[in-house]
Amino acid sequence: PLAIEHYQLLLQHYPNRADWWLGLAVSEERQANKEAALQAYRQAIAKPGLTQNVSDYARQRIKILQGF
Repeated sequence: PLAIEHYQLLLQHYPNRADWWLGLAVSEERQANKEAALQAYRQAIAKPGLTQNVSDYARQRIKILQGF
């Protein structure tokens, strides 16, 4: 899917953009790419720049994808 490809290209040049990692995570999750989504959510919360609410959302998605 196009969104995944675009986020991957952007992140090659700007790997510290938490918001783009989050976009990639959501895109991967929508395509049922569980492991790729988990990896991207983890990258998103590891980078600076997300608001607390967005970080909490990413952590919630990680738990759900892990089956907790």
